[in-house]
Amino acid sequence: MQRTANMHISHVVFIVLTDFSFANDWCYFGCENSPSHWGKHYPKCNGCKQSPVNIDTQNVTKNHKFGSFDLINFTLPYTMKMLKNTGHTVECELQAGVLAVQGGGLRHKYTILQFHFHWGGRDLIHHLGSEHSIDGHRSPVEMHIVSRRSDLNDSTATVFQDGFAVLAFFMVMEDKQKEKPQIWKNFTDYLQKIPGQGNKVRIMEPFSMDQLLKGVDLTKYYRYIGSLTTPPCEEAVVWTIFKDPIRISRDLLLRFPAQISFNNVYRPQQFLNNRVVFVSAAVTADSLADHPTGHIRVLGDTGTAMIAADTQTEETQEVANVNPKLWAAHKDEAGLIDVILNRAALQTDKPVYCKKYALSAEKEEENSPSHMGKHYPKCNGCKQSPVNTDTQNITKNHKFGSFDLINFTLPYTMKMLKNTGHTVECVLQAGVLAVQGGGLRHKYNILQFHFHWGGRDLIHHPGSEHSLDGHRSPVEVRVSQRSDLNDSTATVFQDGFAVLAFFMVMEDKQKEKPQIWKNFTDYLQKIPGQGNKVRIMEPFSMDQLLKGVDLTLYYRYIGSLTTPPCEEAVVWTIFKDPIRISRDLVQISFNNVYRPQQFLNNRVVFVSAAVTADSLADHPTGHIHVLGGHNPLQKSCIYQQYKYKNYAPVIDSSVFICII
Repeated sequence: MQRTANMHISHVVFIVLTDFSFANDWCYFGCENSPSHWGKHYPKCNGCKQSPVNIDTQNVTKNHKFGSFDLINFTLPYTMKMLKNTGHTVECELQAGVLAVQGGGLRHKYTILQFHFHWGGRDLIHHLGSEHSIDGHRSPVEMHIVSRRSDLNDSTATVFQDGFAVLAFFMVMEDKQKEKPQIWKNFTDYLQKIPGQGNKVRIMEPFSMDQLLKGVDLTKYYRYIGSLTTPPCEEAVVWTIFKDPIRISRDLLLRFPAQISFNNVYRPQQFLNNRVVFVSAAVTADSLADHPTGHIRVLGDTGTAMIAADTQTEETQEVANVNPKLWAAHKDEAGLIDVILNRAALQTDKPVYCKKYALSAEKEEENSPSHMGKHYPKCNGCKQSPVNTDTQNITKNHKFGSFDLINFTLPYTMKMLKNTGHTVECVLQAGVLAVQGGGLRHKYNILQFHFHWGGRDLIHHPGSEHSLDGHRSPVEVRVSQRSDLNDSTATVFQDGFAVLAFFMVMEDKQKEKPQIWKNFTDYLQKIPGQGNKVRIMEPFSMDQLLKGVDLTLYYRYIGSLTTPPCEEAVVWTIFKDPIRISRDLVQISFNNVYRPQQFLNNRVVFVSAAVTADSLADHPTGHIHVLGGHNPLQKSCIYQQYKYKNYAPVIDSSVFICII
């Protein structure tokens, strides 16, 4: 929004929506159950498609199907029945079944139920109250017109992500006039009659919805899939945010905070989590000039378009606008070993996760992690891996005890080592190794283990995918799959796979130690290029490789595969103790084979029963929440890294091993 030379304009958002502010056990501010705590009582408030959000005009996608609306009976007078103070907002009840909306890219006809307002503090300038924002700019008030699919009722509408449609309008204040426009003076005159919760007044004026929206170009709007902004936060709303504001004189707009007994009635903004924000066909780049950084991506275009036209609809939000920050940040950090899928690295210092196993740095640029979502929609999901583990926000689960590691002491279980082009993978004897216990609800067959690592020195360029309190390691190793499922069916369940992840740290004061790792890494020289493989002849056992790791100390969360197709079907176990290996043994011909970290998005990270506060002393800010205790679950979306301190003589761990 912009200010004109001859008129001071502040912004307010006006949204029409059905009133879901029916509960008395929550508040916006000043009570125990404020927005930061809603998720404890209303779990859907912790979802991945929550509202409100900020609209970044640099990342909006034009959809030419989003044209004008068919606003049914919006010009009809006497459609506003009653104005009431719900204790959370001011809501206008409408004549039942009279007003409706369709068109504008909506796939259904929607019956208008009510409209209500969100506003800020008493002056509405320094204390803005709009829930949505454009390019970070909020407005004093926002009005929501709430509607429900005409073929559904309140209960069934919550089942569909487009069960409700909300038309949202910003409202701006104009300083050079008073009591204008007349329709808004007459409407806000009713506010003085409903100062307290439960107050209501019958509307006698012949108001029409069209009169309230006068001056708004209803062909220019933004669109995204989201949620109700009050508990229970059902993710069942098609949001339409109109670009043009409703203009109203300052004195009339100030009646909301002045004449109603409460203020600051808005929910803080939520993460977009890779959802696509669309823009209607009528919005042009020129019309975004008041947002100097804004531009529009056009579906199907080849220039700035980053999302394929045949995969982008308002319903298929799995394919989202690609945010490079999620994949391409911190490229030159530590290593990780992954024991789940077939991955191998390119012989280049650049990250190597490329579409169709591309074999050149040029193709890497096109199909690097920041672009994978275009071809693998699930890579844009809300439960992606890897993540950082913040030890200030972990929850102890006393059921997470020791593991039953089946045949881990058995020799000759490692069959082959191969360079997949994205990792080094060790293929295991089929059906021999398994894991259960440790809080896992199923038995898992061990399939293979593989590695993720960073740059050539592994110190300045660590490569672990996961981290602890922001500290990453040089390498990460990973191991597993549910024994009652196959590769295809396992992806259907969020616990279809289980990955055991181990950090590896380098020790400087010894060489070629431990002997088991010297013997194992001797095979690396035989598989320098993609497709190379070598049969393992040594009597290695998994137990030998994991020697020195306390397998009762671990972290647990639900996530995804860290390479395409990024299926969100993994129970992750990150072990606290590292595997220790001398620096000289960690030498691999290709580098930077790791995915950048993803947002946690309100997922809970659990910690096993054996982990104590004392055992986290090397992370001075760490503490543990205990399930059933009084400490709230503080679920954060932060960048996670891992570093081992106080392991002298140990360098930052560079490799991460995953057993799958």
